[in-house]
Amino acid sequence: LKDLNLGDRMIRVPISTKHLLLRTLERDILWLKKVGIMDYSLLLGICRVKPDEPLPNVKTTKPTVGKSRFDECEGGILSFSSSEGCCILYMGIIDVLQMYTLKKKAAHCFKKCTIGCIREIDTVPPGYYADRFLQFLTSKIDGVSSEEMQS
Repeated sequence: LKDLNLGDRMIRVPISTKHLLLRTLERDILWLKKVGIMDYSLLLGICRVKPDEPLPNVKTTKPTVGKSRFDECEGGILSFSSSEGCCILYMGIIDVLQMYTLKKKAAHCFKKCTIGCIREIDTVPPGYYADRFLQFLTSKIDGVSSEEMQS
């Protein structure tokens, strides 16, 4: 599986950030599923800022109606902050141009017959792909307390 790119590593974020990330991902993934798109990836950028460095346009006020917490740091979200600095997360779903066409359906049938295990196939229907993708990300994003973030 290409999902193994993370290996056994976890993405550790505060509990509130985990819930925000997963809600945002779920909403985006459900839309991709609805329009019949499969074969996409998560791009996660992590910006570590030392205490003596300026933060990129951080807004300290709570977002207003219609605004997202991802507007806090030029499209990123302030994940955690400590005396050692802070961490800003930037994320996006990329490679979203693959529609589940007749060609993809044929590839799925061929791979299913030759490989056999549907969990190993990357050419799967959008619903299955979306569910697998979200399940994988849910298992890799670990919500931790503020105290645990310091360690």
